[in-house]
Amino acid sequence: MATIIENSESRAFRATKDDGSSVWLRVRRPNRRESELADLELSRVFNQSLLSELPPRSRLLRKLKESGMWTDADSEKFDSLRASVVRAGIKISELVKKKNDFKPENVEQLAAVEVAITAAEAEYEKASSLLIELRKEVDGMLGHTADAKAESAQRNFLICCVTELVKIKAGAVDEVGARMFSGTDEMLATTELGLLPRIVYEYITFNNSMPSEQAEIDEPDPTTTTSGAVGTPSTLSADPQ
Repeated sequence: MATIIENSESRAFRATKDDGSSVWLRVRRPNRRESELADLELSRVFNQSLLSELPPRSRLLRKLKESGMWTDADSEKFDSLRASVVRAGIKISELVKKKNDFKPENVEQLAAVEVAITAAEAEYEKASSLLIELRKEVDGMLGHTADAKAESAQRNFLICCVTELVKIKAGAVDEVGARMFSGTDEMLATTELGLLPRIVYEYITFNNSMPSEQAEIDEPDPTTTTSGAVGTPSTLSADPQ
């Protein structure tokens, strides 16, 4: 059974906890109220950061441009790579859907789609690798700004809102349980150091229309969650503040 179950509104995935047990979770699109609250969190942390004398990104970027450490060409390259990753991710998803629509006897069509998927995956991996390296450079220069701190707070707030325990049956989400985290404080304080990066990864890739590279095929039957009952998210449950 596949360990990723996805549609346009959510992505369910089976993740391994630090004790070796597994749990089914999903990340979904935030609703309007959650998005509004996340925007308020962004504004709150941004203003608080300015009061703490963290510079806004625009001011720091202006200084970097004046010194020649960052140019308009660098900005264009960053935007181009980000767009390439998104396009390749969408293309892969479309090709996989097309492949699944073919019947097994459509050998030639299946072979052609497989070739196209391989090419799209190579394009995705190349653009992703270049983007990761450029992001490291950007984060090194612009990571300590009021904007960066506020955006991180907004992202963490949304992750708390949209990460939920689920129960899987017949390859689909059968039941949705409680949120995984009570709020950002509990999320960042979790001792599940392997699980949290996986949740963040699935949230970011899903939100950016990128395929998950964590999907795998394995034997265990996922018709029920294997750690924690639905609605009882072990030690990490509750609601965002």
